[in-house]
Amino acid sequence: MIRGASVQVPALIGLRKEAQKLSLTTPTHTSWLHGNHASRFISRGMEFEEVRCYQPGDDVRAIDWRVTARLSQPHTKLFRAERERPILLFIDQRQSMFFGSQRCFKSVCAAEAGSLLSWLAVNNGDQIGGIVFGNTDYYAVRPRPGKANLLRFLHHTALFNNQLTLRNRTHSLHLADYLQKIRRTAHTGSSVFLISDFYDFDQKCEKYIRILARHCSLTAFCVRDPLEEQLPNDGIYYYSDGAQQLCIDARAPQVQNAYQEYMQAPIKILQQLPVSVKMITTEQPVVEQLRKGKI
Repeated sequence: MIRGASVQVPALIGLRKEAQKLSLTTPTHTSWLHGNHASRFISRGMEFEEVRCYQPGDDVRAIDWRVTARLSQPHTKLFRAERERPILLFIDQRQSMFFGSQRCFKSVCAAEAGSLLSWLAVNNGDQIGGIVFGNTDYYAVRPRPGKANLLRFLHHTALFNNQLTLRNRTHSLHLADYLQKIRRTAHTGSSVFLISDFYDFDQKCEKYIRILARHCSLTAFCVRDPLEEQLPNDGIYYYSDGAQQLCIDARAPQVQNAYQEYMQAPIKILQQLPVSVKMITTEQPVVEQLRKGKI
């Protein structure tokens, strides 16, 4: 349970104990790590498990025609997902994430979520890798099994997190620039987790998401602070990034509506794409949100 505006490596490593308390599957055998895909499902290229009667919604390509002919009833091959499936994490540590009004900053919340998912992957025997990116730079780790690869990734996550300051005036690279990089890293069959506030999500990002979704399982964790979800509506407020100041009359209904519409726009676009969208708030520890099934 991490609080504050920054995070250190020992805190991310300490989340290993919290991850051990979490279940990898729901009662319906749906894995958090595998993007809400069943651990037993119909697919080609996986480990064969059994043959059963065909059910509506089954992939017709998995029909066992020999058994179907012998029993005069359609039967489908059932496969089990292979272990050590590549898990790729995409953790946003840009300047827009350096904000928070509750338990911690969004950047810390993203690092916390990434660490928990990493430990879950290692505990499940999966390969772990990914990209952590800041305003102008990034660090990529190729998916490999084992703790050594995970610790390297956590180290750089904390490093990028601690580079965020209020005095940082560097213009951040666009989200699409980093999505293009992970598109080159993610291999067929990978589970990709995108952890960001998606504030600059646009048509170019949408293009790369659709390309990724053709051969990967995608889950987008949208990190938000309660103050971003709902403006206080009882006065005039001044906001500043340390260089510029903005005055907002939150009493005006049109201002409230325009603000909520602006903040919800990226989420609405994501929800129309072949990606599972989950919300993370800075208000509660990520591990509790996971335990309650919010992720």
